[in-house]
Formats: sequence, structure tokens, C-alpha cells
Amino acid sequence: MELFFTDDHASDLPASSAVDGATSERVLSAVAATHPGLVAAGARVERMGGPGIGSQSFRVGDHFVKILPRGPDDDHVRSIAQVTAALATAGIPVERPIPDRDGRPFGEVHDGHAYLYVQRYVSGGFFDGTREQLEALLPALYGIGPALRGINPTGAQLSVYRDWDPRAVLLKVSAILEQRISEGTADAFDALVREHLPLHERIVGSLDPAALRSTTLHHFDLHPHNVLFRSGRPAAILDLAGIRAVRDEIAIGFAFYKLGRKGVSLGRMSPAEVRALASRRSDPGALARAARIEVARRATVVLRLHYLEGTREWDRDVRKHLVGPREIDALFSA
Repeated sequence: MELFFTDDHASDLPASSAVDGATSERVLSAVAATHPGLVAAGARVERMGGPGIGSQSFRVGDHFVKILPRGPDDDHVRSIAQVTAALATAGIPVERPIPDRDGRPFGEVHDGHAYLYVQRYVSGGFFDGTREQLEALLPALYGIGPALRGINPTGAQLSVYRDWDPRAVLLKVSAILEQRISEGTADAFDALVREHLPLHERIVGSLDPAALRSTTLHHFDLHPHNVLFRSGRPAAILDLAGIRAVRDEIAIGFAFYKLGRKGVSLGRMSPAEVRALASRRSDPGALARAARIEVARRATVVLRLHYLEGTREWDRDVRKHLVGPREIDALFSA
């Protein structure tokens, strides 16, 4: 299978699109309820990125607005102000949330069924996949964990590897695939999964998920579209709802993989350049082993949703997770 194909992080500039009148009115009303007087009544509302799954992001005038549904594992939202303050103190570029009318870092909207937080909108381009930008990002990549050492993780932030049972999931998926093959009902998605399932079974075969748990907070979704650059320097780390408790090498290894694969997929970096930058502060082999674990975890999440829960929303990501271990080997192995 082809490696380093372009994915939804290939673009270099934030994409925005106009919203219909009803959506504009809904967003403006929500902001007015939580942050009265912050934006003009007729401010332009644009959707940032696609519709998203769960959360929604908007540019409202000169502000960035994110709306997240409330749920049983949403306590991490309450730590965003503490996280941004710690990162800013450490010199890592972030925008602090603007307090709501009650002085909280987030408001509650939609009759208490969703959170809303507002930040100043930062203009810039996404991480472009060049060696220069990856090099400029190294202080933040290695500095986020130490900056957050004094913050106690929430239950949701601790849940990443706590609730992971990969062998049980893959065993059930394998049984479903074999049944579909015997019945002649397997489709192209099944064929793709069946091709790569043995590799992921080998990765998780000897793992003890309990041993992977950590209380160290990191940004656990530091992909190319969660970093804004301006004049070649990091201007803002985005999506601080992605802070999770995870071991250093897994967070850093997975981030190096996500950032490095964009450069390789667009021909802006070679695997050797990614490996050389990784070698400055880490053992590339250790990063590779850690990144493979996280790619396997994300693959099993998508497979569990697809085969065991009947949820298809994340199917679009399965290809890159399934081939991820081979890409990681290509990036970090000399």
C-alpha cells in the first residue's frame, strides 16, 4: 500500500466557510449570552475547518469560538485556563480563554448541554511540513510536558490508556471479518482492515496497557493543523482540549510522526531530515516504538466504533492509522 499519501492536514492555510443565517444567529446568540458585549451583534461568523465530529469551531469577528458538547468525560474542559496559564508562563505561544460573564474560562450554552470558550483570533498559517518550521517547533514540542507538570490531570485526561483493551477489540474484529468473508459479504473497508490487522495484532500482542498509563499532561493531538505559524515562528498552539495524561515518549513520538509525515507526503522533508531532528533530543528508535503504540490505539478505536458499535463517523481515518506503523518505520529507522 502507498505510504505518506496526503491527508486532511495537507493544506497550509486555515480554511473557513460562510455559515447560513440560522447558524450565524445561533452562534452570535450563544456568545452574547456568555460574553455580553464582546462581539458586535452583526459580526461575521465563519466556520473554521469542516463541520467536525462533536465540537464546532468558528471565527466570530476578531475572535475564535469553540463549542463542545457536554458529556460524562468533559471535565478536562475546566482545566483549559490552568493549562493555558502554565504554557504561557513557560513561553509556549497560546491564547488564553477570555473569561465569560461570571469570570469562568468557559460558558455554558444550549441549556447547559454544551461548553463555549472564546479566544482572540490568531492569524497565520498551519505548520507547512518544512524542516525549518519543525525545528522551530522543537522547544514547544519538548516544553509542553514540563510546563504542565504541576497540574493534576482530570478523570477524562487520565482515560487515554486506562480504558484501552486492544487485544479484546482486535479478536472480535477478526472474528467478524472471517464471518463476512465466509458469507461473501466483505466490502472494501473489510479488505483494507484484514490486510493490515496482523501488523496491529503484533504491536499490541505483548503490550500491557496498564503499564502505559501516566499522570503527565501533554498536548496529545499536536498535528499540523493545531499549530499556527507567523513569519516562520510558532504563533499559537491550538486545541487545548486535546491535553491528556500520557507518557513523554508517546506524546512526543506521535507528534513527531504526525508533523513529519506531512513534510514527507508533500515532498518538503525527507525521512532522514525528520530523523535527524528527532535525534537531537531523543532516541529515534524509542520514539518509533512509542508512536506505533499510539497509532495502534487509534486504529483500534476506529475499528471498535465501526465493527462493535456501528459508528462510521471516523472511518475516514482508518487508512492512515492502519498504515501508520509502516510510515513510522520509514521515518525513524536509518
